[in-house]
Amino acid sequence: MKTELIYQDQDFYSRSSQSLTIQHRRLVMSAFLLLSDSLAITTSILISIALWNQVRADLQVVAHLNMILPAFIFFALIYHLMALYPAVGIGPVEELKRLTISTSFVMLALITASFFLRVTSTFSRATLIIGWLLIMISGPVSRKIFRRIAIKLNFWGIPTMIAGDKKSVIRFREYLSQHPLNGFWPVLCIAGSMKDIFPRDNGSAHLFSPIQTLIIAEGQGKFDSVRQLITQRKYRFKHIIVLFNEANIAPIWFTPITLVEHMGLEVVHNLLNSTQKLSKRIMEMTLMLLSTPILIALFAIVALLIKIGSPGPEIPHYGS
Repeated sequence: MKTELIYQDQDFYSRSSQSLTIQHRRLVMSAFLLLSDSLAITTSILISIALWNQVRADLQVVAHLNMILPAFIFFALIYHLMALYPAVGIGPVEELKRLTISTSFVMLALITASFFLRVTSTFSRATLIIGWLLIMISGPVSRKIFRRIAIKLNFWGIPTMIAGDKKSVIRFREYLSQHPLNGFWPVLCIAGSMKDIFPRDNGSAHLFSPIQTLIIAEGQGKFDSVRQLITQRKYRFKHIIVLFNEANIAPIWFTPITLVEHMGLEVVHNLLNSTQKLSKRIMEMTLMLLSTPILIALFAIVALLIKIGSPGPEIPHYGS
C-alpha cells in the first residue's frame, strides 16, 4: 500500500527545534491548568471566608488565610494523581467527574483533619463547605476559560501525528482541528499501512522525531456491525462488549481516551519505556516500605496467638 502525505504543519516544523513551549508542550499546558486551578481555589476560599465573616464576627480570618497555600498544594497533588494535568483526551464529562471526586475528597479530608486535630474552634467548617461548593463551580469554568486563552496564545495542543486509512485520517484531522479544546494538535497526517509508513530504513525519521503522540486511524468498516447493533430497537442488551483480536497482548495495557466523540485506546503500560520502568520501580519500593511495618506487626500478632494457643516455640526446631 502506497503512503500519501495528507497534511504537514509547516509552522510546527519551522519552530519545533527552537521553541521550548513546543518541546515541553505538556508542561506548558499543565502550567496553564495549574494557574487556572490556583485562581479558582484561592478565589473560592476567599469568598467563603468573606461571606462567613459576615455571619461570625469572631471568625479567625488570619488563620483561614494561612490555610490557603497548604490547601492548594493538597488540591494540586490530588488533581495530578487523577491525571488532571494536562487532562488531554479524557473528555469534558470525565474531567468534570474527576474534578468533582478530587475536590470532594480534599474538602472531606480537610474537614476530617479539623476534627482529629481539634481545631474546629479555629477553622470554621462552614467556610470549608461554602468553599467546596464554590470550587465545584469555579474550577471547571476557570479551566475552560484558561484553555481558550492558551489556544489564542498558541500554547495549547499536543503535537500529534495521524496515520492509517486515508478517509479516516482526513476525517480525524478535521475533527481535531475544529475542536482544539480537546488538546490534540494534528501536525502530520499520512495515509498508508503502518509497515509502509514506518519502515526499518525510513528516510523520513526527521518528520517523526519532534512528535510524541501518534493516532492510528483505521477504516470505518470495522465498527459498522457495532453501530448497527446499538442503533437497532428490536434487541435490548444491557451490556455490549467489543472484543479486539489484537487485545491479547499481555504485556501491554490499554486505557480509553476520548478524541472528540470518538473512542481510542492508549497504550499506558509499556515496560520498554524507561520512564514507566522507573515509575513502576519507585511504586514497588514505596509499597514495600509502607507495607513492611504492617506485615511485621501482623506476624508478631500471629506468633503471639500461636504462643497462647499452644506451648512451645513459635518456630519449631527439628533434630536429625
